[in-house]
Amino acid sequence: MAPLFGKNLFRVFYVVMLLALISSVSAQLTADASAIIDVIVAVACSILLLIQLISAAIASLMIVWAGTKYVYGANDPGVRKQCVETIKAAIIGLIIIVVSKGLVNAIVGNNLMQVTC
Repeated sequence: MAPLFGKNLFRVFYVVMLLALISSVSAQLTADASAIIDVIVAVACSILLLIQLISAAIASLMIVWAGTKYVYGANDPGVRKQCVETIKAAIIGLIIIVVSKGLVNAIVGNNLMQVTC
């Protein structure tokens, strides 16, 4: 279960990073295009927030599910190991979700491309 969750988590991370980059492209455009870009940025920010909320909820549920399975699988070391790996992946996913906007700003690194959400 942990490898599949990790692969999907990285897909969500890449989508979040892409949406954060899209939301920050509104610098230095003409006045006519600026209004259109503002709408696109608003939609991208809404989608980004929705993805972050859903991802955080799923990661939190994975922690609770794995913790419950860990407690009830106390006699089986294989189940306990799998649960620990799932909890680690979920915690890493939560960290990525929390710092995704900061990562985009760190990667881009200039004042023209700051995330505006």
